[in-house]
This record gives sequence, structure tokens and C-alpha cells, in this order.
Amino acid sequence: MLIFYINERKKIIPEENKTIRFIQEMNLSSQVNLHNEQTLNIIKDPIIVVSASNKPIITFANEAFIEITGYPSDQLLHTPCLNYIHPDDRKRLQKMISSSLNNDIQWNDINNLVSFRIMCLTDEYRYFEGKISEKSRDELLIVARDIHRRKFIESSLRENRRRYQYILMNFPYGIFQADSTDSKIIKTNLTLVNLLEYDAADKLEGQSLKLIFQNENIYNKFWNSLKKQDQVSDMECQLRQSSDKLIYCKISAKLIKQGTRLIINGIIHDISKQKQLEDA
Repeated sequence: MLIFYINERKKIIPEENKTIRFIQEMNLSSQVNLHNEQTLNIIKDPIIVVSASNKPIITFANEAFIEITGYPSDQLLHTPCLNYIHPDDRKRLQKMISSSLNNDIQWNDINNLVSFRIMCLTDEYRYFEGKISEKSRDELLIVARDIHRRKFIESSLRENRRRYQYILMNFPYGIFQADSTDSKIIKTNLTLVNLLEYDAADKLEGQSLKLIFQNENIYNKFWNSLKKQDQVSDMECQLRQSSDKLIYCKISAKLIKQGTRLIINGIIHDISKQKQLEDA
């Protein structure tokens, strides 16, 4: 037999291994009847019992599993377990089961975590990850946890980073990051690349920030002010394009600590047209 023990995050108790110890103390693998509903329903975390085969069939679902998935017990019983697993995850989960049954893996190795999605009655897939925690001659105990919220947060963060990068690259002002130690430019956006008339970002990145200033004295003025106050606001100066043509700009920057490094985060605003109108 095979037991899926699923630890729903919202039900995690302060001692997260308490339920696992409870099962081990009962020696569930060898002494407890896996179809003893009273025994399995004592555990407040979702559990299903399935036959130990390459096509496992659900033979029991405890109340906690029914609650999290929304399925009534009679709908789950005697149905293939893999039917409730996302199609993209079935091979991965089945491989873990088969490998363990054939003793091809160290079944209790903490690194043998497998992530998979379970389809709920609402047709929503919830993310879980688990590993084989207990094994006997004819059954496996797979301990897992609900990571659906974590996956949702990770997905949201990836989307936010993607949007941020899009905004950053298309921001109407030039943006750069530079290392304060050697003044080398780490990253720029497309606006700055175009403003300074470079062919591509990698032609500008890696260059010294000093090279885009009119001369070293102007850079030193910028750097000394930044070092003294941790920021510079709307410093007016001339910057040098790749063709050596000088253009009027306003530069603002701030020193940001990243680990052991001090990074210069800067914004450059082209004011050449404004200057031309003032001089006209």
C-alpha cells in the first residue's frame, strides 16, 4: 500500500514534525490497519491510501484530504490516483513511486523531494511537494506539504520582475547602475544606450562611468558630492556620447548597499533641447 500524507501549510502546527512522529510512534507501516478510518482521521492533515503499484488506486481518503480537495469520499474511492495529478507531473511522481518500489533510490533521502499538482473538485490545481518518509515491504509513506501559496507568490514575483524590467528598459530617462569601487557600469537601460549613441547595451556596460562625463574633474565633482551626501539630485553637466559629442544632461544618483558593495543607482535626463531654447 502507499500513503500520501499531505501537510497543508495553513494547518502547520508549531512543531512541524509532530504528525510525522505521531505516525512513527504508532508504527503505522506494520501495525495499523490502513483502512481504519478512525485512526487516519485522528491526523488533521490530508492523507490518502493507494495501492502500491505503477497504477495506484485510491482505497481511502481521510477527512482532511476531502476538505482540502473538495471531493466526497465515494467519488475518490477506487479511482486511479494519477487521475488527480496534473498531466505534466504524473511521470515525475510515478517515477519516484516505481524507483522506491524497486529500491532504485534512497527512499528516505531528504533530497528526494518531488513537486506535483493535485486537481481539486473546483478544477483548480494546487501545488504540493513531497518525499517518501516511511517504507515497508508493501507500502510507502509519502510526506508532502501544500506549497500552493508559495508557488503563487513566486509566480507573482516573476511577473512583477518582468514588468519592472520592461518599465526599466523603456523608461523615458536613462538609467544605470555602476560599481562605486571601480566606477564600472554594471547595467543600463535602452534609453541611455540610445542617448549616448552606443550600438548596444553591452558596448556601454563594463565601461568606466568616468568616460561618459565631459572630463574627469566633472566626474570627481559628481562622485565627491555623492560620497558626502549618499545622493545627488539634478546635477547639471555635459555627458559624452560615443562619437565624443557633448550633450547637456541632468543626473541624479544614490548610493545603495548590496551585500558588501556600494552600488551607484543613477538617472540621466537629456536637457539639450531645453538648453538650446534658453540660448536662443
